[in-house]
Amino acid sequence: MVDKQNIPSFDAVLMGGDFNVNKLLWPQDYAQMQINLNGTVPVSTGYTESTFDPRVNKLAGAGLTGGSTVEYLDYVVSSNNHRQPMQARNDVRILRSAAAPVFMTWDLSDHFPVMGQFQYNP
Repeated sequence: MVDKQNIPSFDAVLMGGDFNVNKLLWPQDYAQMQINLNGTVPVSTGYTESTFDPRVNKLAGAGLTGGSTVEYLDYVVSSNNHRQPMQARNDVRILRSAAAPVFMTWDLSDHFPVMGQFQYNP
């Protein structure tokens, strides 16, 4: 899909989101995801346990969202066919409301956000 965009190889290409591939339980699927994307997932920093964690996040364990399973599903991936970062990391953040609770909890989403930080040569 990315290749069909005809993006020059000197441009950086990042792919991010909830890929629904749990690297904690299915490492072979995680490896295959990177092959399919022809991309590299950088090192994880911040909260490295997971991006979907009902132990810490009320919304992750609510209703039909996944029960008690702790999962790492969210990634920012750099394309291997395009400009390569000198340094990169996926920083998982636990963000909460500072005001009144939203949906009866301080959590803002059932997933924690992942901030991809990528540094490139000028």
